[in-house]
Amino acid sequence: MFPNLRESPRETGFSPCYLSNPDDLGLCPIGDTFILGGRSIVLMELRSHPKMTWGGRPNWPPHWNGPYGPNNPLPEDEAGILVKVETGAVKVVPHCFLIMRHKYQDYYGSMFFDDGIFLIQLLPILREYIGSPIAKIGSLDIP
Repeated sequence: MFPNLRESPRETGFSPCYLSNPDDLGLCPIGDTFILGGRSIVLMELRSHPKMTWGGRPNWPPHWNGPYGPNNPLPEDEAGILVKVETGAVKVVPHCFLIMRHKYQDYYGSMFFDDGIFLIQLLPILREYIGSPIAKIGSLDIP
C-alpha cells in the first residue's frame, strides 16, 4: 500500500508527513502516512476505519433507536447531531452509546467493538465532537 518508510522519498517519490505533536494530525491529508515518534500511521475516515467493527462487520453509523411512528420514522445513516457519549463495560464487551438529536427528538445507538483499546482511544474524540453533525463525525480523519 505504502512504500517502505525506510526508503528515501527521493527513491520512491513518496514523502511522509512528519509530526512532533499528535495534536497536529489535521496537518496531514487523509490517506497520507505521518511519522510520529518513529512510528508510521495512516489517517482514515472514521466511517471506513478498519477498527470500526463488531464481529468483523462495520459498526458505523449506529442503528438508531427511539421514538417512532407512522409520521416519525427512525433516522437512518448519519442523520442528526451528537448530544452525548456513554460508555459501557469496556473490559467485558467493548461498547459505547451515542445519543443524537434529530428533528427535536433524541435517539440512541449502541456501537460494539472488536478492539477495546481502539474504543478507549476513540471515546475522547467522540466526546470532543458533541454538538456536531453525525455526518461530520463520520468523516473525521483518525489514525
